[in-house]
Amino acid sequence: MRHINCIENIDNLRALIKQDLRELGIKLPKGKKLKKQSQYTKQHAQQENAESNGVFENLLAQVACVHIPNCGYVPRFLVDAAEIIKKNIDQEGLFRKSGAVSRIKELKEKIEKGEDLGSANIVDVTVLIKQFFKSLPEPLFTSTYHDAFIRCIQLPNKDDAYRALLLLCLLLPGEHISTIRYMMSLLKLISEHSDKNKMDATNLSVVLAPNFLYLNSKSEKMNSVEEKLLQFQTSVVEVLIRNAEEIGFISDSLYERTLLMTEVFGTDDELDASCEGLEESRDCKKKEKKRKRTG
Repeated sequence: MRHINCIENIDNLRALIKQDLRELGIKLPKGKKLKKQSQYTKQHAQQENAESNGVFENLLAQVACVHIPNCGYVPRFLVDAAEIIKKNIDQEGLFRKSGAVSRIKELKEKIEKGEDLGSANIVDVTVLIKQFFKSLPEPLFTSTYHDAFIRCIQLPNKDDAYRALLLLCLLLPGEHISTIRYMMSLLKLISEHSDKNKMDATNLSVVLAPNFLYLNSKSEKMNSVEEKLLQFQTSVVEVLIRNAEEIGFISDSLYERTLLMTEVFGTDDELDASCEGLEESRDCKKKEKKRKRTG
């Protein structure tokens, strides 16, 4: 097993991952959607640079980070918050309880000023972690791949679903992969103390999934479809908590295939472009057939 940060030919690796996911029956976003998302991210990044480099309501790539071994770059706020959680890991109801509004507001202002968390209340810290993720302009699991994550967890074979989820994580931006791995590892550690804190992987996924994996909805009350979607989102987070140590890592066989692909094709730009071009060509033919039928 190798961490994705140790792989030189990321483009080739991701091309193979996409191929494996398609073979599992997972429909992935096409080039146009990916380009549109990339443009949105760049525009928001430029706006953030012009305004501020705060912690909340900022892109992960713009937040002050620290490097964590076997993980990658993770927001400093999360690393500092994790230390407080570890010191209070046996406290009942971690991430489930609500803190004092006035204290949370004051602590949030300190964080934005770059001050240390110090001896902050553990409940307030966990509330702010949830607020941090919910305020991200681009969700932790990204809006681009949201539907693909849901398709993964819906695969009838559990082993395929588990494998697909771990593969799909590797397609996310680097800062998202490292942050997911860091948070899921922290949550797994918390779940290992569930006999005292009462927060096992299931309970943690229920309270945190809405902050990690979501679609922006204007309605205040969930309908039956949204409730079902939330169940799938919760299942995605639970599976990743239970398998946190494998997030961001690739198998030896996938690594060897990446090396072979590089030897044969060099980079995968032309290959990936041709695949997307083929898909778009098929879509055009389908649309043309529909026009002829309706005509």
